[in-house]
Amino acid sequence: MQVTGQVAGSTWQVQIWSAGPAPGKVQYIQLWHGTPVSGGTIDFQNSALSGGNLAGITHFDWARGATLDITLTDFTNAGRPPVHIQGAIGCAAPTPTPTPAPQREPVLSGPSYVSIAGAITGVLQGPVSACQPQVSGGNGGMMSVSGTIGGRQYVISIWGGGSGPGTPTEIYEGPVAGQIDYGQIGADGPNDLSGITGFDWRRGATFSIDLPYVGWVGKQSQAPNPLPPAIHVSGQIVC
Repeated sequence: MQVTGQVAGSTWQVQIWSAGPAPGKVQYIQLWHGTPVSGGTIDFQNSALSGGNLAGITHFDWARGATLDITLTDFTNAGRPPVHIQGAIGCAAPTPTPTPAPQREPVLSGPSYVSIAGAITGVLQGPVSACQPQVSGGNGGMMSVSGTIGGRQYVISIWGGGSGPGTPTEIYEGPVAGQIDYGQIGADGPNDLSGITGFDWRRGATFSIDLPYVGWVGKQSQAPNPLPPAIHVSGQIVC
């Protein structure tokens, strides 16, 4: 959830990210100077993923809102004093929409295959799939396919949450597990995973999706400008 407004003539945006089934478990909170769409930057953060204390976020429900009384520290390592956020975010009830007509999902059959275009170009050779229907200690599963292009190792991984067949939450490419070069991982805002279809963490998924460069995440405070070229991955993982 997020809220955007003006303070002393400047635009600020508070983002709260969570995981798991509703009402969700908070993962981190960020204060942006500006917004991701306008080229804004993350100024302050408190993240459970890096040992932060999120006890100041209460009554959290990703469909309804949250109450805030929490301190955030400098995200840019500029040595600025922390900021304190107090208040509430309220989410309006969604407008009812007609139930969409059922659609036939792609039939997952045959071997896994991946074609990559852009900053990396080629077809993954010798693809090997790995599927983990239930990640230990977590609420979700993952699937991946690894192989080579031009003699170099590449791995495409998709993570999902919720009960089976699950819902995809992120997709990324890296040379080995745990290293990410390109992906939809929420680095600059919400993911667009509409290019992943037929997702079932027990069976696999099909995909045709752009993955921006995110190799800067964890190494610097914001994306490089200009951003290196993205890649487009298409194909399927069959478990």
